[in-house]
Amino acid sequence: MLQRNIKWSDFRMLIVNDGYDIELPEEFAGGWPWEIRQIWIEHGGISRARNAGMDASDADWIMFCDSDDAFLTTVSLAMFLKFADRTDTGMVTSGFYEEALQPDGRMAFLRHDGKDYIFVHGKMFKRQWLVDNHVRFCDKLTLHEDSYFVAMANMLLGKNNKINLPEYLYLWQWNNKSVTRVNGCDFTLKTYNHLCIKNAALADELIRRGMFVDAKALVLRATTDAYANLGRLSWHTPENILSAERAEKDIASFIRRYDYILKSIPENQIEQSIEKTRSWLVKRKDYDRDAPRMTFQEWIERARHEIEPSRLVY
Repeated sequence: MLQRNIKWSDFRMLIVNDGYDIELPEEFAGGWPWEIRQIWIEHGGISRARNAGMDASDADWIMFCDSDDAFLTTVSLAMFLKFADRTDTGMVTSGFYEEALQPDGRMAFLRHDGKDYIFVHGKMFKRQWLVDNHVRFCDKLTLHEDSYFVAMANMLLGKNNKINLPEYLYLWQWNNKSVTRVNGCDFTLKTYNHLCIKNAALADELIRRGMFVDAKALVLRATTDAYANLGRLSWHTPENILSAERAEKDIASFIRRYDYILKSIPENQIEQSIEKTRSWLVKRKDYDRDAPRMTFQEWIERARHEIEPSRLVY
């Protein structure tokens, strides 16, 4: 790994073996300029594996690096560490590029800025702050686990205790075996049940912590995003009919669970939230504003009374 201005003896790599009877040979661990340690846990998925890694670590700072991640420049890591000594900082983030395979076989590079709430890519966390604030991955999540963790960290840190670097320092590389790649470009639609479970787990945790304003904002965003996204042109194709029907049942379950919160949100806030997602889709030419569709209130009433909800385990 070519990274300048770094003292590698200060770094450690912790590999969590999630239920596999595989042990890396000693020569592997000895072939790097930093210490490598392995731990074994019973198979429980990525959330439990990352929690186990945090529990086993005594480092000052933590980054979650998957096999399809890479630093984008030779000074990326040094740029992160430049701000690590600030005592009031709990998270340092940078923008990152995502390699995305196009239908014609070419790679495109999608840009995500440092304020991204969805992925742990390009983010470094102060371990003691995570411990003190009990910020962990949700064990029940096997998908969308990053967005639960990153959203919780962002909301607890607020605006003044995190640093968003303007540079793009990280790369999420294409991986044909990644679950998000195997499911194709409609991954969100096909895994909407997991998305609803993640949003419910996050809402419940915010409510448990007494963060009611954040919980209300989450329920609003999740519900209005569903309303706008179910109008996507790319989701209204013959091959996506069954997935879209399942997604409506999933969001109906979510709406019924948090209907008491939805009923407390003013209509102007709902419309503003819908328009934010709708405008984003229009820019991507994935939404037709002129197409006939139910109003939000009609859609909510249908979800409350007409759609048979899915049996999600929250």
